[in-house]
Amino acid sequence: MTRSRTPLVDVHAHFVTDDYMAAAIAAGYRQPDGMSWPAWDAGQNLRLMDQWGVGTAVLSVSSPGTHFGDDASGRALSRQVNEFGAALTGKYPDRFGHFASLPLPDVTGCLDELRYALDELGSDGVIVLTNAHGAYPGDDSFEPVWAELSRRQAVVFVHPTSPPCAEALCLGRPAPMMEYIFDTARTVGDLLFRGVFTRHPGIEWIFTHGGGALPLLADRMELFRTVFAAGSGSGDAISVQPQLRRLWFDMAGTPFPHQVPALVDAFGSDRVLYGSDSCWTPAAGVTAQVASIDAASPGGPGDTSGGADWRALTARNAARLLHRSAHARQAAGPHAELLLTRCDAGMSGPDVSATGSTVRAGASGLVGTGERRHRAQRSAPSPQHVEEESRDLANRGPLFRAASAANLLGGLQNMPVAASSPGRFRSWGGSGG
Repeated sequence: MTRSRTPLVDVHAHFVTDDYMAAAIAAGYRQPDGMSWPAWDAGQNLRLMDQWGVGTAVLSVSSPGTHFGDDASGRALSRQVNEFGAALTGKYPDRFGHFASLPLPDVTGCLDELRYALDELGSDGVIVLTNAHGAYPGDDSFEPVWAELSRRQAVVFVHPTSPPCAEALCLGRPAPMMEYIFDTARTVGDLLFRGVFTRHPGIEWIFTHGGGALPLLADRMELFRTVFAAGSGSGDAISVQPQLRRLWFDMAGTPFPHQVPALVDAFGSDRVLYGSDSCWTPAAGVTAQVASIDAASPGGPGDTSGGADWRALTARNAARLLHRSAHARQAAGPHAELLLTRCDAGMSGPDVSATGSTVRAGASGLVGTGERRHRAQRSAPSPQHVEEESRDLANRGPLFRAASAANLLGGLQNMPVAASSPGRFRSWGGSGG
């Protein structure tokens, strides 16, 4: 297949900073989930995005997350990485978005941070892990978090982490190889059978790596919901398949020839998103993944692509999910402007440099506040559009400052691509999160 000109929208991309890495290592995560820490910097990330044909990447902090056992430290670290992410997306508004980290299992800390991130920083959604120190998302104690996110109709990106008893399960191998896949399916099953999906329908859930083992388990889950209802742990009268078809899935990892076709056969193609899993997946791995995507043709029983290739299809899906971009800067308000001013002036605050820990004024490739304002004005929606969207989305968190839905849906074809268990595993380089 000829590679289309449609830029990819990457909903699964990660960043690390020196300060974050130092905090994790101090807490015992020298080899998180059995992996070696990757290098990351904004300039190199952008160069790789251009190489891969990625127009926009929504960045987040991967496993092991930001809560290492102490609530106060988890809140402080979440705030630090979230302000870093907000400043980064402000510097590159056409290239980066941001999912804010929440310090689960600290519910009070999560509620405070999600409000701050969505209301003041203008984050595009939040990221949580498949389990928080062994507590899965269906845990009753997490209900206030899901209720607030549902009220806001927020996007929740669920990233896998090591399951409980990982040392015994992983057998010395890195958790991302197999256990990430199973923990994703385990988490979806917990949310479904505990009724979280039906109680909180406002949340837009994204799960990674093609849903893990979920496409192969969905029919079995329905069997236990019906034939073995007493033992399924589910009092939900809604069948499994319709609930799973409301979820979003990225294609990080090894999407072809088997993973994505199985996903599409099970749940359709209208909620499949692109995800690179960089920087935890090395550049060579993402290059090979993108090549496999460009060479593949959508198709199969669940395909609703209408003949589009995977770039166009996943970008179109991302536009449907992340259509509130036009309001992101306005909703972020003066606080985000203050963060950017600090960065421009080289003052204290979350900044970006070649090492990923501090930004200095005039760093190579950084977009100044004036240019950011100019871009915002260029893509500003009409007053009528804003009024209509505001009425419809009054309580929704701001999303995806990278481009408005009109930009994605109407201009994609012509849009240019600009130049957890510390100490458990031996170190593996490379792929992961």
